[in-house]
Amino acid sequence: ALMYFIDNIMIGSLGEDAIVGVGNANQIAFFIIVVMFGICSAGWVFAARFHGEGDGEGIKRTLGLCLTGTVSIGFIFFVLALAIPEELISIFNRAPGVVKNGGEYIRIVGVSYIFTGVSQAYSNILKGCQKTRIPVVTGFISVAVNGAINYALIFGKFGFPAMGVEGAAIGTAVGSFLDAVLIVIISHI
Repeated sequence: ALMYFIDNIMIGSLGEDAIVGVGNANQIAFFIIVVMFGICSAGWVFAARFHGEGDGEGIKRTLGLCLTGTVSIGFIFFVLALAIPEELISIFNRAPGVVKNGGEYIRIVGVSYIFTGVSQAYSNILKGCQKTRIPVVTGFISVAVNGAINYALIFGKFGFPAMGVEGAAIGTAVGSFLDAVLIVIISHI
């Protein structure tokens, strides 16, 4: 969620249409995160129980169920973001500039919804198993990378082209991907 918040802050200097378009797209992202958290909340409870019983197989089954639910939600919204980005933004605002900016953003950032599903499932299961440091560390790293990429791509710094809202979307997608990869690798190590 912090990645989307950073996008909103950095996009603010690009004008009203950009900030409203990205903000509207991020309302969809926040809805997705809440649904994923709801799915994982039950998994968190079961993971804690299985962890207390020393039942590793139960934890793995719970993680599998959480992943199935969260990645499915992420995939559905990813497809919608690719297929009908402007229509999704139009739910909140029909101003042409807002729809254009929001559509450009959500079309790219939509892939992050799948990675967010992976991160949410792993984070919640790890928390249930008293391994809270892993999600905190991977989240911190991914947010820092997102902020750096956003700065470079939104404003055209360090020799990169100024991409505006598309740069913010790329930064968030990369940050989400990195978070998912790191949390999976570290968890399995």
